[in-house]
Amino acid sequence: MFERKKTILFITKSPARNASQSDAGGKIKIARVTMGGMPVENIIANVDWTPDTMPDILLRFKKDIKNPVRILLSEDFVYTVNVTMPSGSYLRDEVKKRAQELIPEDLDQTIWDFKEMGSPTTVQVIAVAKTLLETLRRAVAKVELQIEAIEPLSFALARFAQAQDPVVYVYRDDGEVTVTLAQKGVVIATERLGNIDLNTLNQFLAFAQRFSAPPKNVIFCGNTSGIDLTSLANENFKAQVLNISPIISLAYKEDIKGKDEQVLNLLFPSSSSQVERSEVRPESPNAIRDAGQASMTKNVKKHNFSKTTILAISLILAIVILVALIIFKVYL
Repeated sequence: MFERKKTILFITKSPARNASQSDAGGKIKIARVTMGGMPVENIIANVDWTPDTMPDILLRFKKDIKNPVRILLSEDFVYTVNVTMPSGSYLRDEVKKRAQELIPEDLDQTIWDFKEMGSPTTVQVIAVAKTLLETLRRAVAKVELQIEAIEPLSFALARFAQAQDPVVYVYRDDGEVTVTLAQKGVVIATERLGNIDLNTLNQFLAFAQRFSAPPKNVIFCGNTSGIDLTSLANENFKAQVLNISPIISLAYKEDIKGKDEQVLNLLFPSSSSQVERSEVRPESPNAIRDAGQASMTKNVKKHNFSKTTILAISLILAIVILVALIIFKVYL
């Protein structure tokens, strides 16, 4: 039985930098996820990168990178804004116009997408910063990557929060902390912090409560070594450590295609895997049925063509034999 595997590139930024800095660099983690009942995350590489070295790094590990790949980005590279729209109106140009008022970079020079947030008047817009986009363009050209999906870290964490009650995820990696409030698979608020303690956590919760009910669970994940839960004890929430991985979460992302307002997926413009958005998801029974019917129709036509050819050849041979017999009898 063949195992399904996904290659994930997890790109993070060095501390004390922001999305617009041209000399950005950080860590790139290349992982392969073996999917199944018990998914396994195998880290192939975890190295420093700069805009100049990223293409060469990916080229060095090209044999370990299986297309198509998915890219996980730390929040530093992503602009995330919530936009209020007229009820029921999700025209892409109108969403872009309203989001451009909140995002400091020209959206025409980024890759961006949006998704409704469960409200008929609110959509969430994310855009990848131009500086990283240019670096990715060079890497894609040099390594011939086929990018299937790009997603921020907070969205991968939110996939674990499918229940009605809001949850706070505190993800630690390489000395940086990403705090995300999520509910029913949707990112409500997210922030990148240098460290985490009870005071900074309470400040985030106070800010986040402007958008949702007070969360009762705070989950620490990622590099959880050294976390002292007793120092974070609070009567307002329960703090716990769980072994959950945003890399594995992205590997299981299914909403790659669908109605524009219902699917948030950043498609890389130079990727050969980019396709037009469709009304039917590739995993749906309708898509599988339609593909099967198309395949059956093609095979039937091919089969009918083969039978016709055989019959024609047989008829010609019969005529040749009949003519030969008539000639033979005449000469006798």
